[in-house]
Amino acid sequence: QEIDEAINRAIYSRGEINRLLGDEYLEYAMKDLNRVLETDGNNSEALGSRGDLHRVLGNYDMAKSDLEKAVILEPSYAWGFGVLGRTYHETGQHSQAVGYYQHAIFLEPAFEWFFSDLGNLYVEEKRYSEAIEAFNWAVNINPERVTNRIDRGRIYKVQGSYNLALDDFLTAIHIDNQDKKLVKEAVNLYLKAKKLGYPIKINTSELDTLCWVGSVYGYAEQVIDVCNKIVAIDPENSWN
Repeated sequence: QEIDEAINRAIYSRGEINRLLGDEYLEYAMKDLNRVLETDGNNSEALGSRGDLHRVLGNYDMAKSDLEKAVILEPSYAWGFGVLGRTYHETGQHSQAVGYYQHAIFLEPAFEWFFSDLGNLYVEEKRYSEAIEAFNWAVNINPERVTNRIDRGRIYKVQGSYNLALDDFLTAIHIDNQDKKLVKEAVNLYLKAKKLGYPIKINTSELDTLCWVGSVYGYAEQVIDVCNKIVAIDPENSWN
């Protein structure tokens, strides 16, 4: 029996690796997870993983079946509740999705993606205050994840809170300055705020980021006034 359990664990682990590798490996992952469940049909982790795999493949009914069985077998299975939320979210059943996301958060409040997924759902429903609260939690859990800052910044932009939006965009660019589209979005937002006469209040570090990436990615003319501000603030150490 111990040998059988060890084999099952190894097969499950291999299935998980294949599932996470994605695309061409998904077929192998499904075979491994099916094999585990043939001998241990009440393996909640294998059910959860297969349910998520069905979700990725678009087999939503089978995904819900596996995931719901998994969380019944293991009521503290936070990841399973989170993936159930994602599954119902993707099928447009938002009220059920919110319930599953919130229960997942109750069980494991340190899982960042529970909050970011919930935030994105609230954005779709134009529930912006609740979306910002969800993204605040996600950013607090993982300050280096740029997507959460970008998504929150776009909500601020919709609300007309341009300083907060610029703060999120420029912090995200400072973390990862390879996103040319985000640089363009930040520059355009800066120009829009300036055109509207909006009082722009961002710190020196963010001004420096806007000047530098704007210049590097072809927006030197648009951000020349920002660069001039940096020079005026610190003429000794300015790279300009």
